[in-house]
Amino acid sequence: MNINDENSQDKFFKSYEEANLMDDKDVAAIKIKLGKSHRKESDWAFIKELLINHSLITIEPSENTLRLEIIDHILCDKGYFIAFTNYDDAKKYMSAVNIQDNRPERCFLVGAISFESVINASHYYRRDVLIDVNFESSSRCLHYSWQNQSIEATFLA
Repeated sequence: MNINDENSQDKFFKSYEEANLMDDKDVAAIKIKLGKSHRKESDWAFIKELLINHSLITIEPSENTLRLEIIDHILCDKGYFIAFTNYDDAKKYMSAVNIQDNRPERCFLVGAISFESVINASHYYRRDVLIDVNFESSSRCLHYSWQNQSIEATFLA
């Protein structure tokens, strides 16, 4: 799949509809809660519940690179596992990585995996997880720490 061809992306992605992905309303609710300056425990409980009950989107580059590796069908970038709650952030990430690596034509395979599987891999391989990282300025993403076994909001510099 070429990420620069929106029609092929959407056609390929639709084959994963059975994967129990979050709907737009749930993704928007997470983004709103992440956008708050202070989150209550109830906000975190809500986010965790959504994550536990849905699959996350994973992407795999068609070619191996020094920077990107795949472990148990989960992308690993600079030591962090990467997953997404929504396809828009995944597309932004794929585009940004291709620009950074000067590989504009690199393709990615798109799949889905349960949040539980991502967390299990995080503990097994001792790697933190970034969810919905998209490299946009002023954008927050979720950060799961395998050591603390906790989720927090973070900005990436």
